[in-house]
Amino acid sequence: MSKIPQLTSPGTCKKKHTYYSSEAATRAKRRRNKAAGINYLRKYRCNECDLWHLTTERKIDNET
Repeated sequence: MSKIPQLTSPGTCKKKHTYYSSEAATRAKRRRNKAAGINYLRKYRCNECDLWHLTTERKIDNET
């Protein structure tokens, strides 16, 4: 299974909150999921800034 990276446009990257570590993004994800009563936010490393963001988009794995 090969993973397709989460691609973020430069404009979207600038609008998103940035987390400087995977751990900080994980804590924010848990806190925001709990506050909203959801469980579908996920963290990802941004291709634009090389830092971490949260998204509601599902991860896509490509099986070939």
